[in-house]
Amino acid sequence: MAIPDNAANPPAVKRLVLLLGAVAFAASVATAAEPSAEVRAKAQAGDTSAQFILGFMYANGQGVAKDEVEAVKWYRKAAEQGNAGAQFNLGLSYTNGEGVCLNQINPSGIRSP
Repeated sequence: MAIPDNAANPPAVKRLVLLLGAVAFAASVATAAEPSAEVRAKAQAGDTSAQFILGFMYANGQGVAKDEVEAVKWYRKAAEQGNAGAQFNLGLSYTNGEGVCLNQINPSGIRSP
């Protein structure tokens, strides 16, 4: 279903609708008992959708132990390749201080284990 760009549907609304669809898809995939070997292999091979899904699973403890640092790791990998959902969730992680350093000592933003 195409969402037209017009005054009633500005591009920002279109992006939000697409982002919400991606989140809904990730949530449906993330309800599995654990990430499938295929999702993990694709994520490790650089597939941004699989990286986003894996990050979502770690962030929410769905199918894996909740690990905000690991979630940020996967969101960052996908975000750096242009995945909008991962960019959004990475921004939320920073905003909420989840899985990231809150000081300037570690500029990478990832907490050391």
